Amino acid sequence: MSPMKSPAAERRDELGDSLSLAAVARELRVPAKEVRHLLAERRLDFVQICGQLRVPRAALARYRDQQALVGE
Repeated sequence: MSPMKSPAAERRDELGDSLSLAAVARELRVPAKEVRHLLAERRLDFVQICGQLRVPRAALARYRDQQALVGE
């Protein structure tokens, strides 16, 4: 029988494959306000987990790919 997960461990699992808005801003080298603008315009996908807005790593990769195509 596996040990029960604590709520904190479950939350870490949920958040593990996503980034906070501050982390996304650092990755993109833009202000956090710009990240919120991208979310509002639906140019960057996000999820809400435990009341926090998070950006899945896959969504950030898709956004970067789209930006690379636009820049060509």
